[in-house]
This record gives sequence, C-alpha cells and structure tokens, in this order.
Amino acid sequence: MFLVSLMFIILSVLAYCVQTLQQVTENRSAQLAMVFIEGVCGVWFTVEFTLRLATCPSKQDFVKQIMNWVDFIAIWPFYVRILTTTNYPFGDPSIEYDILAICRLFRLFRFFKVNLGFQILKQTMIASSRELMLLVLLLIVPVIIFASCAYLAEKDANPEDFSSILASFWWAIITITTVGYGDDVPTTPTGKVFGALCAALSIIITALPISIIGSNFSLYYSHAQAQMKLPKKSKRPMVGAANALMLQSARPSEDLTSTDMTEGRLEMRKSSPIVNGSLSGDTKVHPYRGR
Repeated sequence: MFLVSLMFIILSVLAYCVQTLQQVTENRSAQLAMVFIEGVCGVWFTVEFTLRLATCPSKQDFVKQIMNWVDFIAIWPFYVRILTTTNYPFGDPSIEYDILAICRLFRLFRFFKVNLGFQILKQTMIASSRELMLLVLLLIVPVIIFASCAYLAEKDANPEDFSSILASFWWAIITITTVGYGDDVPTTPTGKVFGALCAALSIIITALPISIIGSNFSLYYSHAQAQMKLPKKSKRPMVGAANALMLQSARPSEDLTSTDMTEGRLEMRKSSPIVNGSLSGDTKVHPYRGR
C-alpha cells in the first residue's frame, strides 16, 4: 500500500506541474484530463488518510507526526478547487487552491523512507545541526557588514541597485554564496573593492562548515555500506551505530585511556610471578586431573 501511495503522489505532482503549461490551459480536453487525474488522486488520498486514522493504535501519536498533517493538507486542494472555482472544471483555480497545492508537494518527503541515500542525508543533517547553525551565523554577519559597506559606496553612483541597506542584502547574499547573478553590480572603485573582499571571504566561510558536514556524510555512508554487506540476521539499525561511531571519534582521549588501562592490566597479569596459586612461573598439570 505504501508503494501505491507513492505512485499516486508522483501522479498528483506531475498533474499539478503539467496543468500549468499553456498548451494544457488552452486545450479543454487536456484540462479535463488533468482535473480527472487530480480527482482520482484526491479520492485515494482521502480514503488512505481515513483508513490510517481509523486503524492507528494511538490517535495522540498520530496527531504528533508532521507528515500526517501534510497528508491532511494534501486532501484539501481537490475539494477547495471544486468549491471555489466558478466554472469547474474549466475555470481558473483560486489562490487558496494554489497555496494548498504547493503544500501538497511536501508529500515528496515520503521518499526518504524508501531510498537509503535519503536516510543517510537526513541523519547527516541531524548530526550536523550545529555546523549548519554555524554556517548560517557565518553568512548573516558578513552579509550585514558588506551590504552596509556597498550601500555607502554605491548610494550616489548607483542608487537603483543599492537604494538601501536592505536592498543591498540581495547583492551581498548572492556574492557571498558564490552564485553571482550579475543583476546588481558595484560600479565605483570602493564598491568593487568591497565586492572582491566579499567574494574572497565567502570561500573561507563556506568551506569550513561544509567540510565537517561532508565528513559526517562519509561516516554514515561508509557505515551503511558495511551494514549492507553483513548477513540479514546480524544487521542493526544504522542510526544508533553511526552515532556511536561519531561519539568515539569525538572522544579519542577517553578511548585511549581505557585502552591503556586494559593493556596495563594484561601486562600485570603476564608479569605476575603467581600462576595457578604457585610462586613459580611453571604450570603443573595434576596427573589424575589431566588437562
């Protein structure tokens, strides 16, 4: 049933994208076909959500899950279009329908349960939450500084592109993320110097946190590949074991101390003169007890 739901999700997304084409909006038969596909998907989503809600063991846990709310919102575009469109099914949909239809696209996140790569990416983002927050802070501070400097340098020579500091945020964000659309460009020598510094600093700012996120992804990916090679009975969940590996890598001093203690105990046992209750190092076997 899960795979069937994924097929209907893909079908509904394709129908929503195709119905925005000009060739479809001008053809009444094609428009009617798109509405029919959307109606079939809407009925399926309604029946599926109702069955899942009726058969779930805990209604409280069902309500707490975000994807269930996404599924609930995904039902409404079909009915909203019927109620708000004047000349249904050939009339133009309302803005309420478009907003709900865009929210329905979030159902594509269900593919995270199917593909192992999506699961690895999800766990990488969760494990790298601190690095992501650091990346956001490292982007916000230079954006404010360079946008203010660019505004002061360009407000007289180029007032259209740099009309205010808030308007200069767009140029600073595009420059510091190394995108560079080229729609807003400094023209004064001082503005070009600030633009060059912003572009050069962006390489350092984005490289440091992204390298940590990439190492976390490599850790999860290598662990997942190792789990795939193990027998089915000895496989374990990927998340907990990978987190354990990360904790070990984050605490090398503690692991080294425990290893040294273990080696020290083994050396003490080997160097001890008492063996089997005897002061000599030779081990004697009782003639009647055997080995």
